[in-house]
Amino acid sequence: MPSTTPPEADQDYRRRRRRGRAAGAAWLLGLSVLVGTATGVLQSDRFRVRRVTIRAPSGALGREVARWLHLRPNAPLLTVDVWALARQAERHPWVRKVTVTRRLPDQLDVRVEPRRAFLALRQKARFMLVDAEGYVLGPTTRPPAGMLRVRGIDLSRLRPGERLTGQRWAVVRRCADLLSQHRFRGGTLDVAGLEHVRLVAPDGVLALLGPAEQCEQTLPLFLKVQAYLSRTGQRAAYVDLQVPELPTWLPRSAAAGAGRRAAQVDGTSRSASPHASTPVPAR
Repeated sequence: MPSTTPPEADQDYRRRRRRGRAAGAAWLLGLSVLVGTATGVLQSDRFRVRRVTIRAPSGALGREVARWLHLRPNAPLLTVDVWALARQAERHPWVRKVTVTRRLPDQLDVRVEPRRAFLALRQKARFMLVDAEGYVLGPTTRPPAGMLRVRGIDLSRLRPGERLTGQRWAVVRRCADLLSQHRFRGGTLDVAGLEHVRLVAPDGVLALLGPAEQCEQTLPLFLKVQAYLSRTGQRAAYVDLQVPELPTWLPRSAAAGAGRRAAQVDGTSRSASPHASTPVPAR
């Protein structure tokens, strides 16, 4: 059957097809030029990493972070995976967070947020620094003055970068937070036995805090007893808070065997209960 399409419509259809093909070719040409230009820019010597600026609280940590970046020399700046670089640097035990930013034409800016030692775990003559989140920072021979020391956590399997978990660490963290809130500095917390938590104050006074679950009550009570003894010019060898309702203490002058006295936080004193705990020498 002969076509019924008018000649004018057929010619218009051919013209539109030619224009469509020309537009498609132009689009492909533009895309190829764009890809070529982008590739040239990405591989250009002008946009290669020549400077890495590391902003850290200390030069030693900055040098450590530089080694942990594992950045290829003269890497193309625009294709560097800044997120992956930051995650690599954050594997360093003393690093909490890293932000890596590109600076055209040839610089990477690295900002380091460090971890800070919160307390020192102690086992015999060994010390291991830990931050407030429980991350192990590394060993030290001498913890900073005024830092809380903790006994009762096995150090033999701890490695820098590892995070402490479990009940014992939870007890340590609660006690350390309480002491920090009361501006208590130094001392040694012993959590070897969670039923008999102990604290040795910097002045050598031993506090028997009792079970771990009552430390939130007995720790502040110990600080009040210490304040009372200081106000009255008295010194204790130990303070027994295992029965919070009846805190008892042993004067240092009577540590060789004299009778105990029960100290009340309001400043009065009376004879100790016969059921008070046996004095434990401070270590």
